[in-house]
Amino acid sequence: VDSGGMYTGTSGTSSNKCDFTGKFTPRSKVNVFDITLHFGGAPCLFPNQSGSGIGIVTLDDQGQHHLVLAGVLPSSKTPQVGSTFHAVR
Repeated sequence: VDSGGMYTGTSGTSSNKCDFTGKFTPRSKVNVFDITLHFGGAPCLFPNQSGSGIGIVTLDDQGQHHLVLAGVLPSSKTPQVGSTFHAVR
């Protein structure tokens, strides 16, 4: 994540990878972020589609930061696809 909140990444294997980009936008006075996510083309599961959601950063009693993301992705196959993600740093 750069200083402007933009991020890029790749998931999958070298022969079947999916590139994605997005942005974290902080909400004022709370530890919550609005997030956007855009998938690249095939072979991504949702090629060339975008989604949005929220992210929350918490600090546990051992000093570790936890990032929890929840979002939805509009899809032509289903009305909405929801997902959550949890990371610890």
